[in-house]
Amino acid sequence: MKKVSILMLCIVTSCVVKKTGKKSTTTFSQETLVSSALKVLNIDASRTDFVFSKITPNNLEETIIVIPEVVNEEDEVYELNTNIVIANNKTGKITHHYFESSKTNGWYSDAIFIESIEIDTTNYKLNRSKNAFGVIVKKRSMSQPNPYNEEIISLFTKEKGGIKKILDSYIIYEDSGIVNVNMNACYADFKIVANKLSVGDTKTNGYFDILVHKTITQRNFRDDENGECNPKEKIIATEETLLRFNKKEYKRENPEMPTEQ
Repeated sequence: MKKVSILMLCIVTSCVVKKTGKKSTTTFSQETLVSSALKVLNIDASRTDFVFSKITPNNLEETIIVIPEVVNEEDEVYELNTNIVIANNKTGKITHHYFESSKTNGWYSDAIFIESIEIDTTNYKLNRSKNAFGVIVKKRSMSQPNPYNEEIISLFTKEKGGIKKILDSYIIYEDSGIVNVNMNACYADFKIVANKLSVGDTKTNGYFDILVHKTITQRNFRDDENGECNPKEKIIATEETLLRFNKKEYKRENPEMPTEQ
């Protein structure tokens, strides 16, 4: 893992000076931090997509920056390398860096294309001194008769000089359906699977277990008695399981069968 640092000049449009008594502090803007990270990592801005930054909620002096780098592009099909950095808002210095190739991260756009990549700063408190943050990839299809959407989360923690992935590409939302595309007919059936993550109160190998509450919903569109096309929803199954830390990453324990409603 390559250590990187940066020395940036403060200019009027890229930093904010806050005065407190006789002292003043400089806070670099998100735009400047992103621009500087691209320079340090030697990534051409034109070769990026879905670049996103967010101030860390449990440390307001840091910013998380996700820089997906476009590789292997052909027509509408392409892959993205993962670059995640953490920068100090006051010094502009990059303190942590994570890289993963498109060959292993699952970040690719084809018939099911990437719609957005976002930072989830939910406070995943793993123990007294360790927190995790998430990166969510949202994908969907362009198919009208067979629409598909999914959201996948990976969790990361800061380590000395680096960033470690501790949960790899876990599906937290998925819906698929069959739609009658005839404009004169109201007929569509969807199956929706939602996995809500929350930190539990039991530990495995020093980290709190992550509780997953799964809900499977059936959504049907039909004409009602007034001739209006409205959905009806029914929860058809629920399930609870745990993700446990195996000293390297979180893995799902053997799940119980879903509970039918």
